[in-house]
Amino acid sequence: MQKRITLLLFLMSGLASAVRPGDVAPDFTLNDATGKRVTLSSLRGQPVVLTFWATWCLVCKKNLPELNQEAGRAKMKNMFAVSATDTPKAALAYFKQSRLGSITPLVDAPRTKATSNGAAVAKAYRIIGQPVSVFIDQGGKVAAVHSGYLPPEQFRAYLKQIRPR
Repeated sequence: MQKRITLLLFLMSGLASAVRPGDVAPDFTLNDATGKRVTLSSLRGQPVVLTFWATWCLVCKKNLPELNQEAGRAKMKNMFAVSATDTPKAALAYFKQSRLGSITPLVDAPRTKATSNGAAVAKAYRIIGQPVSVFIDQGGKVAAVHSGYLPPEQFRAYLKQIRPR
């Protein structure tokens, strides 16, 4: 119990030493809600946004609907949400209930050789708080990392950094 409380406090601290701009985004394979595998390296040539979140995160619950709206407006095809702490069932139920149709929730992809669960992906990206959004350019490099609440206008500015001109 003590370890769980310590981990929870650590995750909630909001301190992030996540991947940095210029880093190559770590590859992973996770499943979408239909069970289709999504592998980051297969999206090379396209901009990608990853948002690390949790169902228990109050900031995430406030921010995800706003990001969903912005992603829809921008017709952002590769906007994904990864939970390091929720079960796949809980994460997918939250997205279904919240009607977040412009963000694709990604969940554990068992029996793959790549990084294949939310916790392992969060570890690969060095995520220490939630929410954290990672903007990946067409070349597969991290263009921006944002920890905490992400205002819509800042989201749009980050998108400009990763979209073709």
